[in-house]
Amino acid sequence: MPHRCCQCIERGRIGDVTAPPSAVGRFLSVDADDFETIAMLKSIGNRRTDALSRAGDERTTGSGRVGSGHRLFYPVSAPCVVTHTTTIVRMPPDDIVEQLRGIGMSGYEAKVYVALVAAGEPLNGYELAKRSGVPRSTVYETVAKLVLRGSAFEVNIPESGTAYLPLPVESLLARLRRDVNESIDALATSLPLISAPKDAHLIQQVRGRQQVMNRAVDVIAGARTDVLVSIWPEEVAFVVDELKAAAARRVEVTTIVFGKADLLAGTGTVYEHRFSSPEVVLDRLGCRLFAFVADRTSVLTAGAVGSETWGMWCDDPAMALVVAEYIRHDMAIQSIFQRNTSKSLREYWTTAPDLDRLRAAVGSPGLAAFGAQAPALASPPRKRGRK
Repeated sequence: MPHRCCQCIERGRIGDVTAPPSAVGRFLSVDADDFETIAMLKSIGNRRTDALSRAGDERTTGSGRVGSGHRLFYPVSAPCVVTHTTTIVRMPPDDIVEQLRGIGMSGYEAKVYVALVAAGEPLNGYELAKRSGVPRSTVYETVAKLVLRGSAFEVNIPESGTAYLPLPVESLLARLRRDVNESIDALATSLPLISAPKDAHLIQQVRGRQQVMNRAVDVIAGARTDVLVSIWPEEVAFVVDELKAAAARRVEVTTIVFGKADLLAGTGTVYEHRFSSPEVVLDRLGCRLFAFVADRTSVLTAGAVGSETWGMWCDDPAMALVVAEYIRHDMAIQSIFQRNTSKSLREYWTTAPDLDRLRAAVGSPGLAAFGAQAPALASPPRKRGRK
């Protein structure tokens, strides 16, 4: 028995149509008084479209409506074959409405605009209220606001009176993008003029891998002149695009990576951390320690042990300078060893007692809170050479 699935149908009354497998995100039109079908749909949700074949398909009439009265819309997620005539209305997912709200439309305005776009034809106030879910008492005021801003147009149809069409999607998006960019450019000029000198600097503790890496992206995105980065391969994928974007806007990006430099191709100057090797550094630190400094005014330092990631962000220039100098020192060491191949220098690096003494204190007792083995604060100098 055929079932009433509209996942693959754009709109209108469709008969004998085969759905393409890639089709997604359509809704099923059901009468509000078709209680049996509604109960079935509520029980199966989006997962069991095959059950729709049991949802009273015999109620489909030649007009394409089920029963009479108001219609409800239920999402269907699997592709199907439509072998009968039915009325299908393409309704927008809620996240589209939320995205439009996020760029300045009210909830009602977003619903009305999306209903106009989905209709593909002029809608009068009654039809617009019915399709958008906006109350009839409010829909005229709402669409008038869209018309006033140029996001919709009022048209006169001899047979049905006043109706409405949307501003084409491409035009709306171009206008919104232009408006947002103009506002950002204006704020970039005006906000610094009214900013008072800071009496205090912020320190923020960040916990969780995604949260830490999001903060790293923020630091890079805020850079105007230079970015210094110390990073491990496990974290590169989170920030490589933002580093490329910074380099593209002529920010001086310099990175040291505990892995291969080609992971960061196109991001600026990259050093490979070879002395000591990444394995030795990880053994000595007890965690992957990484850091980001922007303009020597904003800094994120972070660590990772297994699945645990934590960090600290601050805008204190003294702290930013300390971390920047740590990263620069590490880069300087790598540069010296890459350009000086003398055997005596390498022997000194691996066997010198004073360097062994500096390496003796490994890790941090606090790492135990993140699942790492708590190392001693100090231990006798190691006799074996270091890579």
